[in-house]
This record gives sequence, C-alpha cells and structure tokens, in this order.
Amino acid sequence: MIALAFLASISDDIDTLGTAVAKCDRPVVNATFSAEVGRRSDFMRQTFREQEAIVAARRDLAQRRLALRSNGGAQAPGLAVLDYEGAIIEDRQRALNDQRLLENLRQESMDQLRRLFLQNCAPGKN
Repeated sequence: MIALAFLASISDDIDTLGTAVAKCDRPVVNATFSAEVGRRSDFMRQTFREQEAIVAARRDLAQRRLALRSNGGAQAPGLAVLDYEGAIIEDRQRALNDQRLLENLRQESMDQLRRLFLQNCAPGKN
C-alpha cells in the first residue's frame, strides 16, 4: 500500500513548484519536471501491484465463499468471517481509488504548472 506520508507531501510539492514557477526558478522547475516521469512510473507500478493483490484477494474470497456454500449451505459463522474479509478488501479498494484520484489531480496540477512555466518563463522573458 502506498504510504500516507507520500500522499501528504503532494500538496507541499505542488505549492513549492507553484512558487518556483511564479518566480521562473528554472533550476527548481527543471529538477522537478525531470523527476516527474520516474515518479509517475513508480506510482503506476505501485498501484498496479496493489490492484493486482486486491483482485487476487477478491478471487480467493469468492472461491472460499462458493466452497462454503456448496459444502452444506450457508453456515453463518463461516460467512460472517468471509463478509468481514470482504469488507477489508473493499476498504483497500476505496483507499486505492482515493490514491488514484489524488494522483490524477496532482498530475493535472503538474501539467498545468508546466504549461504556465513554458508560457511565462521562456528564455529572455524574465
């Protein structure tokens, strides 16, 4: 799971970049944009692995639910445990969806700041 500290730093990073773009601080802006491709790739790999794990957990849960039902019907204690595990999986999915939402907003912000920088900070404009 992606660390919450990583997500918490997103707004600080956007604020720092926004300030650098406003000042046309080329070294800060260039370093940030240069690291962006790798950062996006890392995020995609992490979210893919988490989504893959969630899908595997759902598949396992569905198989165990089916086995429990076909071996003598729905047994309340067994189904209660499986329902609890299902709720945990859904919580993981919601957390991952929230992380994706934040990442998409962060990427849109970065792209907008890049456009703003290119528009306002071309060599010879400062």
